[in-house]
Amino acid sequence: MEAKELFNSIKVKNIKGTLPDLSINKITQDTREVETGDVFLCIEGSDFDGHLYAKDAVEKGATVIVAQKK
Repeated sequence: MEAKELFNSIKVKNIKGTLPDLSINKITQDTREVETGDVFLCIEGSDFDGHLYAKDAVEKGATVIVAQKK
């Protein structure tokens, strides 16, 4: 799936940067699973806050980060 196709189908408040024609590998909230071309979801849970791991996800190759916090 292309990134533009994915994000055209959901309500997005703010996009930082551009969404070029990127092919999405998979969507995950677990940095241990992140590979090049993935979308990383920052989810705040009762034990962990995924926002704290966004940088790790980018370093592992995530091309898109979806977050609630800035």
